[in-house]
Amino acid sequence: MAEIASWNGHSFTVSPKLIRGFTGLTIKGSSETEDKTSDGQKYVSRKNSNPSEITLTAELNALTGCDVKNEALKFVDEARSGAKNYFYMGGKKLISCQLMLTEASVSETTIAPNGTWISCKVKLTMKQCAKYDGTGSSSSSSSSSSSSSSSSSSSKKSSTKTTSTTTVKKAAAAGVVGAVAGAVAAVASKVKTTVTSVASKVSGALKSAVAAVNNAKKTSSTTKKTSVVSKVTSAAKNKVKALLK
Repeated sequence: MAEIASWNGHSFTVSPKLIRGFTGLTIKGSSETEDKTSDGQKYVSRKNSNPSEITLTAELNALTGCDVKNEALKFVDEARSGAKNYFYMGGKKLISCQLMLTEASVSETTIAPNGTWISCKVKLTMKQCAKYDGTGSSSSSSSSSSSSSSSSSSSKKSSTKTTSTTTVKKAAAAGVVGAVAGAVAAVASKVKTTVTSVASKVSGALKSAVAAVNNAKKTSSTTKKTSVVSKVTSAAKNKVKALLK
């Protein structure tokens, strides 16, 4: 559903089942003035702003899904009771102040033979009934000064708060860095101790292995020498036996 505008529960919209539109939107703003004369010249001086005013014509038709009679008479009742609300267009306030429905005029009514309202137009007039939201450009100098002072104070508070927050964050960061450094140092110390111990054990094992190899070499050499001597002795004995024969 595409909502074009809305006011006080009345929705001007376009959808497959309902079309409730309006035409002739007029927005009016003016000032109350007074005539002044100076050096033979007349000019006007502003006294106050007049209420902003919006006028539009709602077009109601039963063929597009509207309950023509009830909707038209509701506008009339709200104009009599002075209903007020913000006027929204495209989801945003058209004017940043509430508008009162001051007049609703029904015209061009088409009624079926059985009394059913087929269509009509309702001219609506809404006027400003509250101050504009926010601070306007016509604010007094004292108000501007006060606003400036307030802004400055707010800026100082914000600066102090930011500085304090930054200091806390830095302290926290330093604490975290210190803790990490301590943990790294402890781990490094343990690693160093473990490496030294392992190196010592490896060195001892290597020495033992070297000694075992040397002993094996000596044993092998002795065994070889003994074998050679035995063979020589046996050969000599054989030769002697041969000579004796």
